[in-house]
Amino acid sequence: MKPIIIRKGWAEVRIYECEVRGKYFTYFVCWRVGKQRMRRGLASLAEAKREANIIVEQLADGSALPAAGITMRDLQYYRACENMLNGVPLDRAVKAYLESNPSETKGIRIPALLEEFLANSPKNTIRDLLKRFASKITKPIALVTSHDIDEYLSNPTYAPLNRYKQRSAIMALFNYARIKGYLSEDRKPAAEKSHEIKLKIPPVEIYSPDQAEAMLTLCEKSLVPFLAIGLFAGIHPDEIARLKWENIDWVGGNIRLDREITKTNQSRLAPLMPNLAEWLAPYKDLKGNILASTKSRYPTTLISPWLASQENPRLPAKWIDNGMRHSFASYHLAYTQNAAQTALACGHSPGMLLGTYKTITVNGESLNQEVAKKYFEIRPKVVDNVISISSHATKSKKA
Repeated sequence: MKPIIIRKGWAEVRIYECEVRGKYFTYFVCWRVGKQRMRRGLASLAEAKREANIIVEQLADGSALPAAGITMRDLQYYRACENMLNGVPLDRAVKAYLESNPSETKGIRIPALLEEFLANSPKNTIRDLLKRFASKITKPIALVTSHDIDEYLSNPTYAPLNRYKQRSAIMALFNYARIKGYLSEDRKPAAEKSHEIKLKIPPVEIYSPDQAEAMLTLCEKSLVPFLAIGLFAGIHPDEIARLKWENIDWVGGNIRLDREITKTNQSRLAPLMPNLAEWLAPYKDLKGNILASTKSRYPTTLISPWLASQENPRLPAKWIDNGMRHSFASYHLAYTQNAAQTALACGHSPGMLLGTYKTITVNGESLNQEVAKKYFEIRPKVVDNVISISSHATKSKKA
């Protein structure tokens, strides 16, 4: 693609389209200030054109030559504030604002706020996303603007899905700050004002009953609990990583997910389906973390390459992201014909559940109660599935 050239008088700005890893495009706005070549990456062509028009105006009127340490964005922001104040000095306006919003004078900075937030929400995924954010933006939370967040998220190295997840994590951090009184409750947080990131949601994929049975019978035996719980209880892999054997109520027929386990921070009960109880029966006397025997908190890193190396037609060709949870929700909905019951088990709303799983197909055919019944009739064919784990449990008791 030829560069898009935007001119005003002698000033010229160019926009280049760049394909990143063959997956998505980013756009670079390029111009010169004196002899120095400047470049800025943006996520969409519309954003790039908007930025290019601003820059070409600044080049034309000479404001694109800032003093040392002041960027053009700083200058643009200052001028916008000046125009809104209509002649009122900026320092006087800031002082009046802080006096009328005492909650925001606490001035907790992003890194300190993050440390406090993570102490109350120890989720690994959100931890990694927010640590990156806190390393880039360290100012007090009350002074962070939607512009700051948009600029941070516009990093061209971030894939669309990663950008979407980061914004969701930042919104969670800002909501926490508002609850704790670090932000005013009567104003919309900067994170919510930031540019909304829309994703093209791929179609939901699930495992067929034959594929689910093949994975359970052919995988390493230490992975059976992880697969069985994911396939027949719909519990997310990250939640299984925090699950303990003590969370299973063998008598009541459910799996208790406390708020520190779930991704939503809301407790719920997942059903212990009869076939799942049979798959887990050999582990009934074990204690502690369910994934202890796998020697990995992320068994998908073990299963995915295993599936890719297999040529067995019964096995799925690849590991499906969230495939176990999608499979459970789809088959459970078809099996029970009760959206409210399935939504309760999955922690969804009935409307969201029906919108996502009602039209799922398996091998080109719509799911029905008969196929769903076959799925929940998948049971272990042998009694002793877990010799290594059982022996480990025995040794632990003797010790």
